[in-house]
Amino acid sequence: MKDRTRLIHSGQDRDPHTGASSIPIYQVSTYHQPDPEHLGPYDYGRSDNPTREALEKTLAQLEGGARGLAFASGMAATSSSLLLFQPGDHLVVGRDIYGGTYRILTTVFHRWKLDVTFVDSADPDSVRRAIRPDTRGLFVETPANPLLQITDLRAMAAIARAHGLVSIADNTFMTPFLQRPIELGFDIVVHSATKFLGGHSDLIAGAAVVREEALGRRLRAIQNAFGAILGPQDSWLVLPASRHWPSASTPSSARRTRSPAGCCYALKLAAFTSPALNNTQAMTFTCARPAAPAPSCRSSSLTGRPPSRS
Repeated sequence: MKDRTRLIHSGQDRDPHTGASSIPIYQVSTYHQPDPEHLGPYDYGRSDNPTREALEKTLAQLEGGARGLAFASGMAATSSSLLLFQPGDHLVVGRDIYGGTYRILTTVFHRWKLDVTFVDSADPDSVRRAIRPDTRGLFVETPANPLLQITDLRAMAAIARAHGLVSIADNTFMTPFLQRPIELGFDIVVHSATKFLGGHSDLIAGAAVVREEALGRRLRAIQNAFGAILGPQDSWLVLPASRHWPSASTPSSARRTRSPAGCCYALKLAAFTSPALNNTQAMTFTCARPAAPAPSCRSSSLTGRPPSRS
């Protein structure tokens, strides 16, 4: 199946309960149980919701993972993924990452005794040198926000496998339309769905997709216990946005929305900063007509602010 066809027909494209061609917004907190000793598939809205479930299945299929999870924000997805580790664990993290990720690692998780070493993830040897006997995870972002540094995902996945590390990639700027870290060997992919997955600046959302079901069940338990879930209204807003990506493939639509058509600006900038590497791990994307010149890295229009960690 071609990528554009898969995007349109990913996950659940109809309501399994009524046959409706659009998944409804199940605005509900609790579900009636005919037998209190044998609960049905849905019991409480924090644990499960049919609208969110449809989005999570879509996310898993688009990224090529075993399980997708929708969160209240990108930071909720990232933080919940970091809760897979425990106090005393050591993580190797790319130095060029989103400011919110840097902030929570150096404040909340620092107080939680999660030890972090920041390295230049564009240099695999630096990553290898930072690994210690107590290292349990590797976290990178590529292209990174806001400087768009490119990291070799295949090399990072190989290092993680060789040392038994859980590998996490932030794929916000590329989306599965342009890059799929799981297919390159990563264990977990996280997104700020607020940006290109949502595409219309009308919601705050996050996502995580897990490569293997066993690890997915662990993260699912954290999602349920921690409770940073995406509500049904916002879940419904992300669902049609993912189906609209193939039609939003011109530069004019790139200026109207933050869809993967707009994401092509990130792709062009990434190709400029590291063309050979980016061409090997990013998928082919062609605009319907020549795109406008890419914005300058010195003042990124993708972030709306000069590069900073704030």
